[in-house]
Amino acid sequence: MIRNQSRGLLWVVLFISVIFMTAFESSNSSTRATWLWQAETIADGGQDVLEYADNQNIDHIYLRIDMNHPEEMYQTFVRNAQERGIKVDALAGHPYWATEGGRERLLQFANWVVDYNAESEESEQFAGIHLDIEPYVLNDWSEDSESIIQSYLTNLELFLDVANQDASLISAIDLPFWYDQYEVPETDTPLIQWFMNRFDQITLMAYRDKATGDDSISHVIEQEMEWSEAYDAKVVIAVNTKPMPGEEYTSFAGKSAEEMEAVLNEVSLSLQEYRNFGGVAVHDYVYWSNLSENGTDPEPTPDPEPTPDPEPTPDPEPTPDPEPTPDPEPTPDPEPTPDPEPTPDPEPTPDPEPTPDPEPTPDPEPTPDPEPTPDPEPTPDPEPTPDPEPTPDPEPTPDPEPTPDPEPTPDPEPTPDPEPTPDPEPGSIRGTYIWQAEQVIHDSERVLEFVEEKNINYVYVRLDLEQPFELYRNFVSQAAAMGIEVHAMGGHPIWGLEENRPRITRLINYVKEYNQHASEQEKFHGIHVDVEPYTNEAWHIDRDRVLTEWAANMEYFARETKKNSDLETSADLAVWLDAYELPGKNITVSEWMIQTLDHVSLMAFRDTAEGSNGIAAVVAQEMEIADRLGKPLLVSVEMKQSHEGDHITFYEEGEAYMEEELAKLPDLLANYEAYQGYVVHSYDYWITANP
Repeated sequence: MIRNQSRGLLWVVLFISVIFMTAFESSNSSTRATWLWQAETIADGGQDVLEYADNQNIDHIYLRIDMNHPEEMYQTFVRNAQERGIKVDALAGHPYWATEGGRERLLQFANWVVDYNAESEESEQFAGIHLDIEPYVLNDWSEDSESIIQSYLTNLELFLDVANQDASLISAIDLPFWYDQYEVPETDTPLIQWFMNRFDQITLMAYRDKATGDDSISHVIEQEMEWSEAYDAKVVIAVNTKPMPGEEYTSFAGKSAEEMEAVLNEVSLSLQEYRNFGGVAVHDYVYWSNLSENGTDPEPTPDPEPTPDPEPTPDPEPTPDPEPTPDPEPTPDPEPTPDPEPTPDPEPTPDPEPTPDPEPTPDPEPTPDPEPTPDPEPTPDPEPTPDPEPTPDPEPTPDPEPTPDPEPTPDPEPTPDPEPTPDPEPGSIRGTYIWQAEQVIHDSERVLEFVEEKNINYVYVRLDLEQPFELYRNFVSQAAAMGIEVHAMGGHPIWGLEENRPRITRLINYVKEYNQHASEQEKFHGIHVDVEPYTNEAWHIDRDRVLTEWAANMEYFARETKKNSDLETSADLAVWLDAYELPGKNITVSEWMIQTLDHVSLMAFRDTAEGSNGIAAVVAQEMEIADRLGKPLLVSVEMKQSHEGDHITFYEEGEAYMEEELAKLPDLLANYEAYQGYVVHSYDYWITANP
């Protein structure tokens, strides 16, 4: 009897072992991939990357392509990877590629990859061509997603026509899981099925940190996996390791590598029943390689697009101000789950951006996280903004008359040529903000084309401090060669509190160390911070404490930056801060900041240059202060849509009108030596602005 029981137990053990091994072997037949956004890291052949890939059993790398690098660099890396049994996809993408204007760039990438493979040995060829576009981070998505989707799909059809010229290339694309809520325009076909019917592989950005249960990986991809059974496209499930402050459930950042592996194993085993389950992918190489065995609390990232507060109502009474109303981003969150507080960049993704991580997050991250870091889903900008101080309506400015065609032509509908972008006044600054570090890392060519086209000579670039120094050198050196001055940027409202001073220290140390290892052409000129602590709840509870700690932190920032360096210090400053004095000091916040820093960018967010509430008027007091102190000032204007009133931004009027108003500033501010030029907030909104 005992022998029979033992024999029965043995059979059970053998049966379970066979089932487990079968699942294990099936799982092993699936891909295990990662994104490598930093093309520069393979310049030496990429042995460090490939060694890590071996250790993590990675068999597929999505490598972002910078077409400025020599093909030989990619050939060497792909050859080295193939020797280890690792496939490499050519990766690229940008939200703009979904638009008609971005079509040429998309097709340029496709042709580059096809030509590269045709000219390379088989051992040097890319296995696939991989897109990360994330059009939902475009400003117009919330108002007209259908038109964007239509142009997006049209562009992709043309892209596939080119990519399919190389029968060996696998076509792949990153998609958010919530595309199942959208349909192909003028049909009832779910959008996700359109991709499944045309691409060889879909990578679903299922950015969640648990395998099962409500709002888990398995839960959010259930519909897509069912649909995949009707198509031939392989479906790879992606998770995220990039820090997502306020959205921790979308990332394994701060958790242990062991926790993530357990979730990936559980997801893989649960999806074996689907014939098109293609494996798992981890976003991305840099953040994955920084994931600890035990888990750590990640550094919050500033929001990539901080929306400066136009101006709160000064409260003469001792009673606290009412709670601020969050200013939502125009991009809706198609996902049914509640929208958590995003990263300020915001990092301030920034409003750190981003988004985007971003970052694409694009998270994304994409967030367009160009990175574009795939962003798990587009989220509104929750950055709170105090109610603006009531201001008189700006003087009405008539729309500029259209420029008539000076010469009659046979064309019945002549279209006047667009006005050329004005050159900046000699010696004056014409700048912009770039909140998404991924854009200068992964899409520097496009950024530099834009700044050259717009005659920009000055940029603030938000840094992702998790990235290696070498990723910024190319952009900074190319910008310098074009006569563009580049300042490193960071910031977040919490940087106004003394407890968060170490975050300022981290930025200072990063930039100083970067400059120590950089050539003159590659160095940052300064460090710029965007803090805006008046968006913190603490501002309304104990304003004096916040003002005191903010001033102390900014004094520390100025002092520490200057130690053993010639870096300039600067910050954004709301124009209404001249109404507040620093506690215990007979000096306004504005005067103290102008006095303490090398220069200040005044957030003069108005849409007209003249008038009692125009740009020139609202900066006049600060200009007088700066002249007295011998300090330079810049004027910042807004192109982002604002819910604080149309007079805050040039979003409605568009670029041509903005240029007309900015062209008036040199004359309007001619009496002030302090005025040095203007900065447009920001690159993301300027590049997609109305004409």
